[in-house]
Amino acid sequence: MRKKIVLILALSSLIISVESQVVHLASNTSTKGNESSAMVVSPKRYTFKFMAMPQSTFVKDITNDMIDNHVFGEDIAKMQYSFNKYYCSKEPVAPGNFATKTIIKKPDIFHSVKKIESFLKNQYKKGEITLAMAHDEYSKVLDTALNVVDENTGDFENRLNSAKGKAEVLLSIYINEVELDKVN
Repeated sequence: MRKKIVLILALSSLIISVESQVVHLASNTSTKGNESSAMVVSPKRYTFKFMAMPQSTFVKDITNDMIDNHVFGEDIAKMQYSFNKYYCSKEPVAPGNFATKTIIKKPDIFHSVKKIESFLKNQYKKGEITLAMAHDEYSKVLDTALNVVDENTGDFENRLNSAKGKAEVLLSIYINEVELDKVN
């Protein structure tokens, strides 16, 4: 048993050593003569992959009477309405009592989307991003949230929690780490 542990430790340190040497060589290699200096870009790797329905399935039955105006446009307002409909529900506190409590499905995702919305609105108001950029980024966030409402998102929610409520990091997670595999 002891020999196996020593062998495993030796092999793992060898693998780590080889990987670090490859990284070191790659970072210190210079191009000479007629070698191409173009950087090789690897395909984007996503951490989370979810099946996705087209956005139209979430907003097709929503009329303009049902939505409020949104800074980012009518289509975002419709997606926001769907988001609130899927993630929030009201339940009576007790039978016969008219008071209700709001139940939030997947609170980590819900609150991260709200924080990103607030962040993007502030960025737009300050002039740090354009309306088109804010629209596109928030559309991606809402599209992700709407598509994962019935999925197993434990790891994704843990990743959102690791951002510690920082809106820039949350937005980066939605934009750079989530891939929606579109279903036709």
